[in-house]
Amino acid sequence: MVIDDEKNAVELMEIHLRDEGFEALTARTEQEAIKKFEKENPDLVIIDIQMPGTDTLGLLRKFKKKRMLPIITHTGFDYQSKLADWNNETDAFVVKSFDLDELIKQVKKLLV
Repeated sequence: MVIDDEKNAVELMEIHLRDEGFEALTARTEQEAIKKFEKENPDLVIIDIQMPGTDTLGLLRKFKKKRMLPIITHTGFDYQSKLADWNNETDAFVVKSFDLDELIKQVKKLLV
């Protein structure tokens, strides 16, 4: 499941994940993400850290309370060293790039 408020980012990740043989479920808001998470039961979540109107860390904790699953944080900024709270909630941290090789590598690592 890809959660990001940026339409182009969601579409790009969806295309690359499908090209690699993964089913890609997408959401662009917290409410949409919660509904799809409960209905579709994804195997992994890729989420942008900064989404307007979203407590992203709180959302991840809701997901993990329902079911443990791999989480990849995906953001345009290298916040990793500043986000100690996130270290306990996520399994991988990937800085956004048009080259999605690192993201795909982490998805494969966490799902295989």
